[in-house]
Amino acid sequence: MNETNVVVEGSSQTSISLREGITLEEWRDQFSQLAKGTRKILWYLGDLSAYGLRQWPQAVREFIENSEFEKTTIANAAWVCRSIEPSRRRDDISFSTHAEVAGLPPEQQDKWLDHYSEQKKRGSYTISQFRADMRQQLADPTLRETSTPNRSVVKGIRDFLTFTRRQSDEFWTAEMKASYKQELQPLVELYNSL
Repeated sequence: MNETNVVVEGSSQTSISLREGITLEEWRDQFSQLAKGTRKILWYLGDLSAYGLRQWPQAVREFIENSEFEKTTIANAAWVCRSIEPSRRRDDISFSTHAEVAGLPPEQQDKWLDHYSEQKKRGSYTISQFRADMRQQLADPTLRETSTPNRSVVKGIRDFLTFTRRQSDEFWTAEMKASYKQELQPLVELYNSL
């Protein structure tokens, strides 16, 4: 799309206004550009956050806490990016699908990403179906490749505990506490069922 053929006339934090009379082709081009950008943004924020947290942990935590971004979204993006090295990420698979496998060892991540890709090629395959397939195999000891605790999951839990213990009182706002409680509830239920 060239500069003389602008589709978006204006924008705000929550909307865009389009030039009247755009063609279907212009609409498709604009939609594709925005969709491609959306696919990239969580990877970019995750890698940037992970780098910053390695280099300047306290300063970056304070910056993120005082930013306009959803803290749990940034923390999750950084965790996924730390868990899946760039060379193993798939361009044709969404960030959210990568997030589903991030807690697994690298070889299992590859296996499940391959599975997702193959199922998508065969037809309609949703993230819900993918989660169900993973739950079924990971819950059934006869289907798992190992019955010992997953090292990367245990490491992730330990890293999370270290992270939470290092947070200042200012970090633990009522909103932050509620958000963490909601996210951790399934883990508590799993613990209680063991």
